[in-house]
This record gives sequence, C-alpha cells and structure tokens, in this order.
Amino acid sequence: MARQIEQDDVLVREPLIGRVGQNTALSDEKAEPRGKSDGLRSALKVAKERAAAMPGRLVFLLLLGLSPIGIMLVCSFTPLHSLLLAMFIMHALCMALIPATFIVMDRGDSSVGYRTYFAEASRRPNLPVGLLSFCTVFAVGCGLYAALRCRQSTRSLPVCIPSCLKELTFYGFDLPMPALLALGFYFGIVNPVLEEFFWRVFLYRELGQRFFPVEPSVSDGVARPDSEATFLDLENNGSRLEDGSIPGGASVSEFPGQLLISTLYASYHFVIVRELLDSYTLATIALCGLVLFGRLLSYYCRHPRKFGFIAACFLHSGLDFVVDLAILWQIVERKSSSAAAAPV
Repeated sequence: MARQIEQDDVLVREPLIGRVGQNTALSDEKAEPRGKSDGLRSALKVAKERAAAMPGRLVFLLLLGLSPIGIMLVCSFTPLHSLLLAMFIMHALCMALIPATFIVMDRGDSSVGYRTYFAEASRRPNLPVGLLSFCTVFAVGCGLYAALRCRQSTRSLPVCIPSCLKELTFYGFDLPMPALLALGFYFGIVNPVLEEFFWRVFLYRELGQRFFPVEPSVSDGVARPDSEATFLDLENNGSRLEDGSIPGGASVSEFPGQLLISTLYASYHFVIVRELLDSYTLATIALCGLVLFGRLLSYYCRHPRKFGFIAACFLHSGLDFVVDLAILWQIVERKSSSAAAAPV
C-alpha cells in the first residue's frame, strides 16, 4: 500500500516539475499565452491521466465529497427525520474521522504538508481581515433576511423567505431554548472550522491538486519570479507554501477542479433549504449562491498572506450566524404572537 501511494505521488509531481522546467527555459523569452480553451483541454487531459493512474483514490475522494448530501438524504427521507443527527454524523465521520485516517495512512510527507499549512495559518491569523469579513457577511445577510422574509409587504415579491419553525420541529430541532442557543453557537463556531478544513484544505489537496493541477508558478505560460510565488520556508526543510496553492505545491484548475469542489460543498445545502423552506426555487438560489461563496472561501484559504484559513473561518461563521439569528428571530416572533393572542 505504501509503495502504491509513493508511485501515486511520483505521478503527481513529475509532470509538474517537467512543465515548470519547460517554462523557465534559459532564453527567458515569453511563451505564447495559452487560450482558455487550451487551458481547459490541458486540465482535462491531465485529469484523465491521473484518473487512469489512480482510479481507486479518485472514486474514494468523489464518494467522500458526495457523502454529506447522501447523509442528508438518508436522515431526511427515512423515519429518522433528523437533520440534527445528519449534521453530527457529517461532522464526526465525513469531515473529521475519515480525513484524519486518510492523512495518517498516507505517506509521511502528506501530514507534513498539512502541519506546514496550519503552522503558517496560526502564525498569520489575519484577525482584522477575518473580523471585517465576519461583520460584512453578517450585516449583509441579516439585511437580506429582514428585507425578504415573508410578510404582508413582501407577498408581491417573486420569492420570500418563509418561517421554518414547523419544519425544524419535524426534523429534530424541537429543543428547549438553552439547548437551541448552545446548538447555534456550535453551528456558528465549530461548523465553519470543520467545513473549511474538509472542503478548502483536505479535498482541495487530495482531490483538486492530485487530479486537476496546474503549474504552481506559471501564469499564461510565463514563469513567475520565486519571490512573487513564494513567501515562506518553514522548518528550514525546503517546504514551501505558495501564495496560490495549499498545501502541496500545485494550484487547482479553475474548471473543472475548483468548480467541482465548490459544487460538492454547495450540493448538500440544497437538500437542507428545500426541506426547511419547502421551495425548490429558494433551494436552487441557495445552491448557486453557495457555489460562488465556496469559490470566495477557497480564494481566502489559497492566499494566506492576505487572508488565510482563519479569516475564511470568520467569513463562513458570519453566514452561519445569520442562519442562527434568522431562526431565533422566528422563535421570538412566534412567542410574541402567542403571548398577544393569549386571553387575559
């Protein structure tokens, strides 16, 4: 098994070394810029070669990326009827235990890449950027919810956001207020960290960089100077972290690589929104919006000098706390209505 994984890593690294060498020829002349169609054909060709060389790994990673939506479907459409259970299974199994086991069983160099990335993330937390990102998303999200929630003045809009308290009760969230508040903080703090690790670090490396790579220091056929491409040499062991790739040395193609990962991230939210808001229209809007949001989060994680993993967690947390506040708002409204309707 270890020998097979070593061969896999050789297949991943050798073509990249060869391409970078070709682009840094002694002539220092600019290569002809490649068109988007050429880049797409090249990315698909490399992906096909990697898939043929490592089919088992590819199938496993794709199934892992699809597992959150599978868990949501099972827990929603079976007698379980528990999105709460689905969330905890997804967090514990798909986003923590399986990736950790995969990293431990892989070659030793694999865990070094993750340690390097997170060591730099803790050294460059970029807290001001993270807090600004959190506040911006939280303010915009709350404003949109306040403007679009279903009430008398918004009935004429093409879409509005209905109350989901009945559906939350049906799907396992019929809990006392202290438990709901604790769950809200868990969702707003723990969920972003686990999701950012799983989608933007683990799958970005293991699925994106292995199967959909592009040259790490090349743009439009011209090699970037090393001082521009890299900014860190951790542990004095030559392990470089590129401002544009995490962790492992190769950036991921825009299409199909990064779009695939962002779509996998957004896909299971379609089930949640559809079931809680009873609207395919809102679920489709959420799906498209979260694909774009996933691309933004990926950009944060891939540029640790400007943003980084911690800033991405803050950005993600802002959106999750909007969901918390929307549910709390509905609970308070219902209690107020019940109190007003109660006989004196």
